[in-house]
Amino acid sequence: SASVSALPHAAISALRQGVSDLYDKLWQVTLLDAAVERYWTFRNGRLTGRARIANLFAETLVRQYARGLCGLNGCPLPISQTDLAEACGMTPVHANRMLGELREEGICAFAQGAVQILSLPALFQTGQYRWDHLYLGDDLDREIADKAGMRATPKRTHVAL
Repeated sequence: SASVSALPHAAISALRQGVSDLYDKLWQVTLLDAAVERYWTFRNGRLTGRARIANLFAETLVRQYARGLCGLNGCPLPISQTDLAEACGMTPVHANRMLGELREEGICAFAQGAVQILSLPALFQTGQYRWDHLYLGDDLDREIADKAGMRATPKRTHVAL
């Protein structure tokens, strides 16, 4: 359960002086949210249908894997094909056809609220997926890159605020 409430800007500004560690964490969350939004805009605006689905599956997999909720061979995704189509900006019929192609090519399968990864490197390649916008940390970055047959993301320089 969660509760949401409005927080005046003045209260957030006061955190900068009084609880700077909390202020920095709130700012990081804001920047991460913006990075994810930019990434999803890229996904739906630039990628083909099957690449959009592969990208969404890869993103869901990596996020759950980073939290210890699944392995890199699959993850739960309790949504319908209609929901998947909507999330990827296509019709349900098109999504169904793209899922068939991904399955026939031995990349992944989606059924009964779960994604089964048949080839992790092919999934990431098809979806043109990189996870650097998630700022997972160097160890996890290397681990995922190794298992996907990719190069780890170069270290990022962080700017102090």
